[in-house]
Amino acid sequence: MILLEVCLASVECATAAANAGANRIELNSTFAHGGLTPSQGLVTAVRREVDIPIVVMIRPRPGDFTYSGREFAVMEADADALSTLGADGLALGILTNEGHIDRRRTRALIERASGTTIVFHRAFDEVPDPFEALEQIIDHRAPRGQIPMRQTRPRSEPRLLRSGLEPSQTPHARETAS
Repeated sequence: MILLEVCLASVECATAAANAGANRIELNSTFAHGGLTPSQGLVTAVRREVDIPIVVMIRPRPGDFTYSGREFAVMEADADALSTLGADGLALGILTNEGHIDRRRTRALIERASGTTIVFHRAFDEVPDPFEALEQIIDHRAPRGQIPMRQTRPRSEPRLLRSGLEPSQTPHARETAS
């Protein structure tokens, strides 16, 4: 069975998606900037209107995926608040200055969001070694990841595609294939 997850940023879109048969929502704001953390009011309103799982983006600002200590504190506070508002999961991605997955901070947010689904989002596009990053995501026991088959840097794409990595081998596919 294929599950349909729809990324959206409004109550109207959420109700339309749920009514059209979506199985899950990823709730964001500001798509023009790649998706940012939605307001608590939006999460509350969508939770009130739909009865399908809602995964909420945790991303405090546009741009890269490296965050200062203050920005990370905002992410922690958002993770706490949004989980209590009924988010079924959190979409997050944190990289080091070198472009690798920030394992310490990723682990901290995963532990904070205990009991909710974790999705590692498109920060994955920016890592220098997608195979190493995939192993790190699996090691963190993030049950899902948005693992693209198209990298933002064209030279990475052939290596990823030639690797023989099947969609069923990704954390996201293992969960959604059920």
